[in-house]
Amino acid sequence: MGERLVRGANGEPVQPLNSNNKSAFPKILRTGCIRPGNGVFGPRGDMLCGAYVARRINPTWIQSLISSHCYVENCALTHLLYEQRLIALSDPPNNKSLPDISGQAFNVCDPGPAPTNGDVFTALTTLTNSECVFHFLPPTFMLLFAYFIEFYYTLPSFVFTHLKFPRIRGNLINLQPSLFSLTQVHLIFDDHRARLEPEKGGLGYQGAWTTLEALHKTVAEHYKSLSDGSIRANAAGIDLNFKFGFGWRRKRSVNQAVQSMKPQALEAVEIVPDIVESAIATIEAVRL
Repeated sequence: MGERLVRGANGEPVQPLNSNNKSAFPKILRTGCIRPGNGVFGPRGDMLCGAYVARRINPTWIQSLISSHCYVENCALTHLLYEQRLIALSDPPNNKSLPDISGQAFNVCDPGPAPTNGDVFTALTTLTNSECVFHFLPPTFMLLFAYFIEFYYTLPSFVFTHLKFPRIRGNLINLQPSLFSLTQVHLIFDDHRARLEPEKGGLGYQGAWTTLEALHKTVAEHYKSLSDGSIRANAAGIDLNFKFGFGWRRKRSVNQAVQSMKPQALEAVEIVPDIVESAIATIEAVRL
C-alpha cells in the first residue's frame, strides 16, 4: 500500500511554497520505489544476518533454501542512482535523451549468484570463530509442531472458553503453519532492469559488495562497535534471546495497559532560599 501511494504521487504538480508568481508553471513531482531482495542486512543491527550474530545460538531448518540478499550499501547506492535519474529527468536538456522511468519500481539484490542459507550460516560460523552457531532441525517435524502450536493457541477461542489454559509467550507463538509459506520457499530476485544503462531505461546499478563480502563487513563491524543489535531488534518487536515457554500470567486488559503508560504525578519539593543563594554564589565563583 505504501508503494502504491508513492508511485501514485508521481507526476503530480507541485507549486513551490516560496513562489509569489501563481501563474508560473508548476514543477512536477517525480517518485519511484526500490525493492530490496529479501530484506536489507548490514552493520549496526538488522533483522537478518546481524541478528544471527547477536543471537549466537540459532535453531533453523531453512539451510537448504536459496535466497537473495541485499547489503545495506548496495541498497543505498541504488537509491542514489534512482535519485540521480529523477533529477536528470527534471533537467530539460537531459529529459529528451533519457527515457522516463519515474513512477516505477526496481528490484535490487547483491551481485553474483544467490547463496543458500546454509552458505550464509557457514560463513557466519567461520567468521565469528564458532561464537555464532546454527542447530539444524528437521523441517517436517517443525511443521507438525507448528500445527500443534496453532491448535493450542486457537483452542480457547472455540471450545472450553471457561477454562484457563497456560498461554504461549515469547517467539514460540510465531511458530505456526503460516510462517512456512514465507520461510520454506526459494527467494531469487531478478534485478536486471536496475542493471541496465540509463539510456536503456535502467539505473546503471553495479553492486559493490557480494553477499559473502558483506557478511565479512557485518561481522567485522559487529565486533568493532561491540553492538549486539538488540536495540533496533527490540524496536521492531523481535526478541533476540528467543525465550520459548508457556506463561501462566493472565493477559492485561487494554485499560490496564493504558493506566500503566500514564505518567505519574511527582511530589512537590520545597526549595530553601538559602540553598539557592549558595548555589548561585558557587556558580559566580566558578565564572570568576
